[in-house]
Amino acid sequence: MASLYWYRLMASLSKINVSLLLFVIFFFSTHDSTMVEAKYRTSSKNLTNKVSALIVFGDSYFDTGNNNDFFSIAKSNHKPYGIDFPFQIPTGRFSNGVNLADIIASYLGVTEFVPAYLDKTKDLQTLMAGVNFASAGSGYDQLSGQQSNAILIQKQFEYFKEYKTKLELSMGQIGTQLHLENAVFLINYGTNDIVTTYFYGHRKKQFTIEGYLQFLLQNAMNFFQGLFDLGARRIVVAGLLPTGCTPVLGRSNSVLKKPCLLNLYSNLSSDFNKKLQDGINSMQLEFLKYNGYEFTDIACCGLGFTDVGLFCNFLSKICTDRSQFVYFDNFHPTQKTYQILFNAIRGVIDLMIPT
Repeated sequence: MASLYWYRLMASLSKINVSLLLFVIFFFSTHDSTMVEAKYRTSSKNLTNKVSALIVFGDSYFDTGNNNDFFSIAKSNHKPYGIDFPFQIPTGRFSNGVNLADIIASYLGVTEFVPAYLDKTKDLQTLMAGVNFASAGSGYDQLSGQQSNAILIQKQFEYFKEYKTKLELSMGQIGTQLHLENAVFLINYGTNDIVTTYFYGHRKKQFTIEGYLQFLLQNAMNFFQGLFDLGARRIVVAGLLPTGCTPVLGRSNSVLKKPCLLNLYSNLSSDFNKKLQDGINSMQLEFLKYNGYEFTDIACCGLGFTDVGLFCNFLSKICTDRSQFVYFDNFHPTQKTYQILFNAIRGVIDLMIPT
């Protein structure tokens, strides 16, 4: 397990970390991010890299009320939702209280509750610290949102562009650029695509399941790239829950006393998460130049030849600026890369230290 974890870290230069919590979360960033450390803490703490805002995209897992004011079959602004929210207010969150987006925002110290972008009671000043574009029913597949009259993923993207324009009018282009570079972008889609749109919609007639997962992956990569092009530099992507374990789909397994993870839906969730991880790994390698690396596939020692161990010696040609290289020899990282690796696993190490 340790070797697999190390391999994954090296494959992504520690910029993408996979954490098997309630669901898989992928981190990729052009900063020496402390986000991996952050997820192991239970209370807010000042981070080494200041977080300016939490910017959220997704479906009902993250929606904080965007569906409230237009017709949609996916609404939760009614009781018993919100029964444990302050003053027992049903806000449009699909929860008895707060949801994960709120918890992460509070934990980062940017805001206690992430306001919905379409909430007309919130001004731009409030939305600067956190803004939520998520809409229940949405997915990587545009058709998912159309079926429930949700805010489509492309429309969420358009709303973000609109939000960015407002920021530029308020804080200027340079100020907005810095603000977005230091913001955390939180993304969650996919469950509606697989459970509803594919198995209970028309996509099953158009795609094999493998083809559909690939279709979702391409849409996801295009979305991430679009956010990157608009200034996002710290992106957190939530993988799919083991969907077969949810009450709506897990009942049959419970009756048959079978582990829900054997459920077809859960297996598909796992398959998609693997594809998502691989796609992010590839994208991260393309983004390495933004982290100060010039050479990602050439070793410093020998400058691209087979130098390692005894073959990397005083006769070898050595690069002059090691900070520009991911690898020192043909197998092993430079000191800078090792430091990035440490930043990624520091949270795990902290758990080993008695408090």
